[in-house]
Parts: sequence; C-alpha cells; structure tokens
Amino acid sequence: MRPERRNTLVLVVLSMLLAFAFQGSRGLYETTEGRCAESAREMLETHHWLIPQLDYRPHWTTPPLAYWATAGGMALLGTNEWGARACNAIVFVLTVIAVSGLARLMWDERTGFVAGLIYALSPFAFVAASSVHVDLLLSLWELLAAFCYWRAWRAGGTRTERRWIIGMWALLGVAVLTKGPPALAVLAALIAFRIYVAATGKRSPGLFSPTGILALLVVGASWLIVIVVRTPGLAGSFLRDEVYARVVTAEHARNPEWYTPLVIFIPVLLFGTGTATASWLVQLMRDRRLFGWRSLKRLLREDERLAFLALWLLVPLAIFSLATCRLPLCLLPVFPPVVLATARMTIRLLEVRDFARAARVAAVVTAAALIAVKGASGYYRTDVDMKALNRTCEQAKRGETAYFLYRSEDLYGLQFYLDGRLTRIADEPLPPWAGRSLTAVCHEMVAAPRHDTYVFIVNAVWRGDLVRKELDGLGASYTVVDSGTRFMLFVCRAPSPSSTLAMTAAPGRADETHVIGHRR
Repeated sequence: MRPERRNTLVLVVLSMLLAFAFQGSRGLYETTEGRCAESAREMLETHHWLIPQLDYRPHWTTPPLAYWATAGGMALLGTNEWGARACNAIVFVLTVIAVSGLARLMWDERTGFVAGLIYALSPFAFVAASSVHVDLLLSLWELLAAFCYWRAWRAGGTRTERRWIIGMWALLGVAVLTKGPPALAVLAALIAFRIYVAATGKRSPGLFSPTGILALLVVGASWLIVIVVRTPGLAGSFLRDEVYARVVTAEHARNPEWYTPLVIFIPVLLFGTGTATASWLVQLMRDRRLFGWRSLKRLLREDERLAFLALWLLVPLAIFSLATCRLPLCLLPVFPPVVLATARMTIRLLEVRDFARAARVAAVVTAAALIAVKGASGYYRTDVDMKALNRTCEQAKRGETAYFLYRSEDLYGLQFYLDGRLTRIADEPLPPWAGRSLTAVCHEMVAAPRHDTYVFIVNAVWRGDLVRKELDGLGASYTVVDSGTRFMLFVCRAPSPSSTLAMTAAPGRADETHVIGHRR
C-alpha cells in the first residue's frame, strides 16, 4: 500500500473512532444543541423543508442546509442523540481528510498526515464534532473552497484553473446556504491574499469569475430569494434582526463586550490544538529569533503559503471580533489554518529524536483521553443536560400528561425529548413566544381538564413562587419535584369529574394538600 493511502486510512479510522464513540451517551445541552436539534426534528415532523421552524414558528436565524443534514441523521438513526449528532460526526471525518489533503497539496505527504492527525486530536474540533450546531459544516465548505483555490494555484493551465475557481465560488454558495452572510468571511481573506500576492509581483489565480459568481448566487441566494418572495416584509426584518443586530447591537446577548474576543477567541486559538501546542513552545525555547518581527516578515514575504494561512486566520478573525455576536464555535472556519501552521511547526521538530518519541506518545494518550472523557460525559449530570430533566418529566407522567414551561423561551432540548409536547406559557399580556397564559391553563385544569396530569416547569425560584401562588389561589393540589439545582416541576393531577363539580360549586373548599420537596 502506498504511503498516502496508508496515511489516509489511518486518519479515517482514527477520526471515525473519535467521532462516533459514545456519540449518543450524553444528553443534548442547552442552548445551541437543543435549539438546532429541535428545529431539525420539527422539519422532519412537519415536512416544511424550505422554512426552518422552532416551536413550530418560522425560525429565520440560519438557512436550512444544516437542518436538512441533521434531519437526515434523525431519519436514519432515529430522533435521539445519535441521529441529531450523526451529521457533525460525518463532517468531522470529512474535515480531517480535507485538512490533510490541503496540507499535502500545499507542502508534502508528511505534512498532510501530521495536519490531519493534529486536527483529529484537537480538543476544539473534537468537542465540535460531539455537538449539534451548524459551524462545523460551515467550516468544511470554507475549507473545501480554500482547497479549490489552491488547486487553481497549482493547476498551471488556464482552463483547469478556471474550473477550480468556479468550484470555489460554488462551495461558497453552499456555505452561504449553511449559515448565511458570515460564510463570506473566507472570501474576504482570499481577496486580501490576492492583493498581497499582486503586491509582491507574483502570479496568482484570478478570483473573478462570472460563472462562479452566478453559481454562488444560484446556490447561496436562491433559498433567500424564494422565502423573501413568499413572505412579505421578511427581507427588512432579516437584515435588521439577523445581520444588523448581530453585527452592530447587543440585542442577541452573545458576548457583546469589547473584551470578549480576548477571553473567548484567543484561548481557543492558542490551546485548541491540545498537546500539539507544545510544538510552538518547544520551538520558542529552541530559537526565539524565529518569532521576531523581522524573521516573521521575511518568512511571509518569501513563502506565500504562510501568508495565505496568516490572512485566512486574521481577516475573518478581525470580522468576527468587530461583530457583537461572539461564540467560540464561530472560530471553526478559521481553525484549519491554525492546524496547518502547527503541522509545519511540528515537522520542523520531528527530526529531534526525543520530540518525535514524545509526539507519538502524546497522540496515543490524547486519543484515549478524548474518548474516555466523551464516554464519562454521559454520567455527568448538569442542569444544561436536557436528558436529565426529561427523566424527571417522565417520572412525573401519569396518563395523558401536558407539559408547560413558565416564563422562559428556552429548553428546546427538552422539547426535543418530549417530541414537541412542551407549551410555553406566561402572564398576560402574552409575549410573542408564549402560546397560553398561566391563568388560563390553571383554570382549564380545575374546571374542565383536558389531560390527566399537568406539569408546570420553572427554572427559577421566583417563578416557582408565582406558579405556587396561582395554584394555591385555585385550591389545586400539587407536588413539587426538584430536578437538579435549577429546575422545579409542579405536578398536578387533574381532579375527577365529581371533584370538579364540587370545586365549581364551592371553590373555597378545595383540597389544599401540598407535597413539597422530592429533591434529587
């Protein structure tokens, strides 16, 4: 077997083991996993493939491609953690192969294998592959777009070069269909690199391609055009809520403080590769001059590959930092250049005997540790794990049970486990996300119950006090069950018909027995 095939096989087997081992052990975490999984589940249930939904209402935050992929995993493996996470497990394996392929294209076979190994064993990428979200799929499309650009660079022929550039634009269109306008951050990096190369007097592939831009518009903008035409007023609200609000304002409350890029982005970039970060530290101790400004400036000027990696990282990073919506997963599209640079640094040190031996040991230990942590996470209980809360809800179930979430728009992961049977309620006047009022539900339960059991879920003590006050005022009996340290469940058995008639005739004589404090 040829070395490149053997290396690719090793990377595929390793990445599949890391991606699929214990993939269904841990419950869905709030908020990102629950929101994405529930939206895909509703798409699968309602067959509304063009319009993403959340709580059975249009959800315009993200285009539908990632939801299609997640729903496909559920169609194959069931509506569970395995099905919800199947897409990102597969994407992780493909990304490892793509990173390795790009490194091989830019340098050599050895760099390709090391780069693929570093990406597979990176804690940041590994955690991303073990979760439900859209950014890992986005990073794959942007990585493949960069691969196409570099193939165009290596093509050497006008016709072949043009084909790869068209492929690059088409992949950018798929990226837009995955997450919308943020997907074009990598295009800004490619434009900056094209300007840089032109300034050095070297030749590089032309980015402009009428056919490629048309492919971007057909693939990426077609969905947006269709839904804008079908939904009057959507264009303005989309630009206001999903572009302007996320870039300029703090409306979405996603770490808008000026210092958050320092505390969120920098640690991921420095330590996201895990033990591979040691190669930078070892090289720094061996030769500090390599990291001096003059040395770096010379390397970037002499080697356009390093300049390409630097701009691929820094230009999108600057865009993400200027926006007010900042999450660690946003860095996944710019994580490949970090991995490639780390691979090149590691190659420099593999000639050192002690370092090579330590690197092999670190790779084995890291793989074992990642799988062990992933397996153990299924036994770790936390309040953001909706599987644990769902168990408490199932224990409270008696007969036909209705679940109500009071004064909270979250817990979509719980709604996923309940197959959509979670109604959000609030006080009058109702906010847009609430289906009914607490008072209306309680009066229905006492006067004309439609269910055998009513379960009211709250995620704060003060909200529990409001529910208790409402139930006490109606003379309803209930049991309070604590789930973890955050959630309280008020479990109410619907009264029998005779009890209902009695309470209707004399509401002040209702049974007011309470059982408080089944703490877990």
